[in-house]
Amino acid sequence: MIELGVKESVANWKATLIRSFQMAIVGFIIGYFWFITTGDPKYMVYILMAELIAFNRPRVAKEFSQMIRTAKIDVWMTRPRSLFYKFFGIFFGRSLVGLLISSIIVIPIAFLYYPPHLIYLPLFFMAFLVNYSISAIIGYLSFWVGDSRPYEFIVDKINFFFSGTLIPFEFLPTWLATITKSLPFQLVGYFPAKAMVGDFMPLLFLSGILWTTGLVATALIIEKIGVKKYEVVGG
Repeated sequence: MIELGVKESVANWKATLIRSFQMAIVGFIIGYFWFITTGDPKYMVYILMAELIAFNRPRVAKEFSQMIRTAKIDVWMTRPRSLFYKFFGIFFGRSLVGLLISSIIVIPIAFLYYPPHLIYLPLFFMAFLVNYSISAIIGYLSFWVGDSRPYEFIVDKINFFFSGTLIPFEFLPTWLATITKSLPFQLVGYFPAKAMVGDFMPLLFLSGILWTTGLVATALIIEKIGVKKYEVVGG
């Protein structure tokens, strides 16, 4: 399945490259603002890395929602293994190729300001798992509500703010920073981006493992309940 996702992305590499340039421009503008504000080049790199991860997050909710609403899910349900695992490889392949293409543009820009610690780039996998699980959970809501796209839109906006992609947590009011640090969204922006500028947080990494495990388990449980409901109602 990973190969399928890779082939799809490679076939559309030109579109990904164009969107990567657009993302790099947005990231540079936001990053430069924080660089000028703080005088610290690390914040330029922080924003660029956070944007890099956010740009390549999986959007499986839309696909799951459409499959459930149009009954195309019937074909996949006849195959062994859960939807979660079946589509994991496809979306990971897409995100991996997207990460590689966009990194070619973003990382050289980052090096102009502060050398990112690329050893922490594998944290992308944790961010991917968290994003994929949350997106899958939203997609599974279609078993009950029919169309889960409005919920995806809302969660996307929450994710954008509470992941630290726009505003680093250090510049939030104390009470708001406390809330953001108690949510899993920090694992898809703040945590990996901070590690890339040399601020790796071991306790947050351990917390991330727990969050990731919990979100994957929650997604699988909701899928199982949703599929049973779908089979009982007859689609």
